[in-house]
Amino acid sequence: MCEMMLRISFSIILACTLALPLAASAQLTLSYPRQLTLTLSPENPAPGETVRLSVQSYTMDLDRSTITWSANGTPFAGGVGLKEASIVAGPVGAATRLRVQASDPDGNAGAAEASIQPSEMDILWSTDSYVPSFHHGRALAGTNAKVRAYAFVSFARAGGPRIPESDIIYRWLRNGTAVTSVSGRGKSSASFPGPAPLRSDTITVEAEAVDKSVSARASATIPATEPVLALYENHPLFGILFHRAIVGDVNTDEHEEKVTAIPYFAHISSLNDPTLSYEWRVNDMPITPDSEEPETLTITADEYTGPADIELSLTNAADIFMRSLGRWRLVFGGETGIFFGGSSVFGE
Repeated sequence: MCEMMLRISFSIILACTLALPLAASAQLTLSYPRQLTLTLSPENPAPGETVRLSVQSYTMDLDRSTITWSANGTPFAGGVGLKEASIVAGPVGAATRLRVQASDPDGNAGAAEASIQPSEMDILWSTDSYVPSFHHGRALAGTNAKVRAYAFVSFARAGGPRIPESDIIYRWLRNGTAVTSVSGRGKSSASFPGPAPLRSDTITVEAEAVDKSVSARASATIPATEPVLALYENHPLFGILFHRAIVGDVNTDEHEEKVTAIPYFAHISSLNDPTLSYEWRVNDMPITPDSEEPETLTITADEYTGPADIELSLTNAADIFMRSLGRWRLVFGGETGIFFGGSSVFGE
């Protein structure tokens, strides 16, 4: 009898001993904070830009959870299964602390935080392709052009002054590949080879304050551009009339016309660059270019009435990919021949 009672007591103690760790383990699971992942898009917003927020979790069922979104400690959105929200970024230097909290019906809870530090950055670029000095547009990337990119950044610490360029680290990338030779502290500009013919390059700059308090990213796509030939009247008094290009058929009552061709976006130093070859033809007759001004053609019509079909082929000995062709027509009045630099096209 005593032996039986001892067995029963021992069994009860053993059962209680085995049950204790299980109860303790369940209690720890309930109190363990669940992991949440907070994602911002864009990660580096500009001032006043709308930022899309989303939360994910592999340890909680967020569709059944109550989710609360807060900015600088003040809730601005919330609800069951509200996994996405949006907020407008403040001005430069105005930091916004974001927090998302979630709790499910089983008592599990989790939170995640992030910060928005608005910044401004633009990337501008230019090339060494030829354009006239008055040209208001960008010099596009002709063949063999060199590209120069510039990053303009506006960084400020929260509640503080703007961050000087010397305290910003720039990382330049060309088509996704980092170019370490032009990257570094204070390097807000960089030079690159131009894009290959018929292709385009993407230049990206990533800027970050030395103390990592703020960062930004900007990109620009630079397409390869064939040089464009434009023909203008070269007036004896006013010079080249850049405001009025010759397009299509142009009638003239003058007995002499002087025209100048401009190869926009060619990789040259000047219009009479020695590497250039001007091949003029008028009404299919080759015309020898002027040695001093090969880009200019003088047409003397006298009394001739009829068209002068002008053709120019432009090549560059230093650039095998460059070949530009232009065609224009001037229609003259009169009865006799047309002369080009003293050479008669139609006879006498």
